[in-house]
Amino acid sequence: MSWFLSAPLQPFSIAAIVLLGLVVIEILGVLIGSQPSDALHSADLDQLFEGSLSWLNLGRVPLLILLMILIGLFAVSGMLMQAFLASLVGPLPALPASGIAGAFALVATGKVSHFIARIMPRDETYALTDDELVGRVGTVTVGPLEAHVVGKISVVDGHGNRHFPRARPDNPDDRIEIGAKVLIVSTKGREYRVIRASGGLADEKHSN
Repeated sequence: MSWFLSAPLQPFSIAAIVLLGLVVIEILGVLIGSQPSDALHSADLDQLFEGSLSWLNLGRVPLLILLMILIGLFAVSGMLMQAFLASLVGPLPALPASGIAGAFALVATGKVSHFIARIMPRDETYALTDDELVGRVGTVTVGPLEAHVVGKISVVDGHGNRHFPRARPDNPDDRIEIGAKVLIVSTKGREYRVIRASGGLADEKHSN
């Protein structure tokens, strides 16, 4: 244990502890139906970093997930590097070791996030126009939907493809629970605005 707390390993040990905390927070978010990764995956953040971080697949992979990948790769690569050097000539000081591990983690995060973006459910389909899903009925899958917390819905487009776009209530005072049927009424940035689907709308053939 003292080896992990030694000065050359401290940046990587701290990173590992931070990663563990983020994993715990994300798991708790799943259990209560409000994932921090979705809350951070907002249109404003996507637009802010779209140019500078597009190579990390920000916009297709939630920001918190990217941070978790980056921190994890930094911690693991740093510890392995220091352990290898310790068996030869001795570990590097913390600062240069952090620089080397950080550079590797950045490059590796781009590769890993590209793979994750291909296998994870897509928040929206880029072949669709922004308003193509407007008027369709979906189901709340991550929520509840509230004005201050972004959620997700499941909706099928006119070609039978399923999408999982981010959504908020059109009325900021509404709170729409997981499993509720919703009608998409408009878009704002990369998010959709929805209302509860009432009456026969919830039974229409294009609802989920």
